[in-house]
Amino acid sequence: MSATTATVDVIVPVYRGYEETLTCINSVLNSRAHNRTAINLLVIDDCSPEPALSKALQTLAREQDFGWISSATMPIVQPMEVKLLR
Repeated sequence: MSATTATVDVIVPVYRGYEETLTCINSVLNSRAHNRTAINLLVIDDCSPEPALSKALQTLAREQDFGWISSATMPIVQPMEVKLLR
């Protein structure tokens, strides 16, 4: 698989940290201009107790807390290589 056809899926499970989360999302989105590899960004609001954060991520909110590992791995269907960073 060449760098031009490869895709990297970035999965960001979110529970707390409004500023940190927005910084992370912006960093991933801004890095796309500097990468030849396509990036898919999936942000998962894992029932955050922070109203401002939940509002910012409202379309991705869940109805219950699934925990970090479950949130990080749930979207993975057929991974070729998975690295979980915490």
